[in-house]
Amino acid sequence: MAHNQWFGMKQKTGYIRSALRGDRDPEKSQLIITPQYEYGDRFQEKFAVVGNGGRYGFIDLAGRLRTEMVFDGVLRFKDGLAAVRIDDRCGFINIRGKIVVNLRWVRVRSFHDGFAMVESPGANQEPGILGYINRAGRFYWRDQRGRFEDLGDFRQSLAKVRVGKRWGFIDKRYRLRIVPQFEAVKAFTENMAA
Repeated sequence: MAHNQWFGMKQKTGYIRSALRGDRDPEKSQLIITPQYEYGDRFQEKFAVVGNGGRYGFIDLAGRLRTEMVFDGVLRFKDGLAAVRIDDRCGFINIRGKIVVNLRWVRVRSFHDGFAMVESPGANQEPGILGYINRAGRFYWRDQRGRFEDLGDFRQSLAKVRVGKRWGFIDKRYRLRIVPQFEAVKAFTENMAA
């Protein structure tokens, strides 16, 4: 994202509100959040990720900072929770900025269909165990046998999985539904996956 090019104002990011529907006059768009951030992402679930000095937080639609910019990394809100990272541990916060899933994972993905992919810390520099947690932060399923090298998000009740260099899909009972055979895949939408 070329955020430092936006608005051409001192290489900072701000936000505009588009003109009323159907009105194509660019003069009617409004600058609603003054450019002040080194990084600014799009709004999702009424919040946007913003950052300065390598630290990130969230603003609301009015431009109010809803969390302090204390996170080393963040993902957009999805299903009312956002993944956050401090140092080398990840967890999740709610829309009030409260940590609701402790920072104990080494890698996470956003929630989809009620589950988020996580990786627990490994021992002796070994990879950790991959699995899915529920919104309470409890494992719903973990790949104890190490069958998969990577897990994707659940979309339309299927998640992509990687075995070796090939991708396939599992269902919510963690059974292979499409055998890993593809070099690359995208998530299912409208019952189709690229």
